[in-house]
Amino acid sequence: HAMQETVHFYKQARYRVKDNLLKARQRGFRRVALYGINEVAEICYLTLKELDMELVLVSSPRHAGETWLGMPVGTVADLAAQAQPLDAVVVTDFDTQPGRHPELKDLNIPVLWLEG
Repeated sequence: HAMQETVHFYKQARYRVKDNLLKARQRGFRRVALYGINEVAEICYLTLKELDMELVLVSSPRHAGETWLGMPVGTVADLAAQAQPLDAVVVTDFDTQPGRHPELKDLNIPVLWLEG
């Protein structure tokens, strides 16, 4: 029963993430960063590959300096310090509302809040 709930969560999250990222791609966003490391971030990673979008950086204050899916995890400052500008930062949390991460406000990079 717990496995069915997990599969249901995954399918729902995958649909929501794909819908959000497809809209971002249609707006011209190709080079993105993920903000946060969790199960939704893993789904974002897979979906970005599927949509031929480039994951440039992963940022997480709690995991900075670690490695995630073979990528180094950076800080918020690393988001702004990219040699080629990012098109967007994707916050990998369905429950986060704009304003919850004030550290993202001053980046001058569009921030995408997952909706669904």
